[in-house]
Amino acid sequence: MGIQNTFTIHTNSVEQSNALKAFVKALKMEYIVVKDEINFPSMTEQEIIDQAIKVNTEIAQGKYISHAELEKKANRW
Repeated sequence: MGIQNTFTIHTNSVEQSNALKAFVKALKMEYIVVKDEINFPSMTEQEIIDQAIKVNTEIAQGKYISHAELEKKANRW
């Protein structure tokens, strides 16, 4: 089948979605439409830094576990 790539494209309107679907259909490519309500807030650089510090602090306090630790716990169930 060859090389496969996955692209994530965020459309801003119904017109863009329809045009993109028509283009992909014309190329006879498979596609999946995922409807979401993702809102990417515009954060200042300082807000990003503050959020990273908060998450790192929570990790240090043990509020999060690693993926490997989650797999270990899941295997015990």
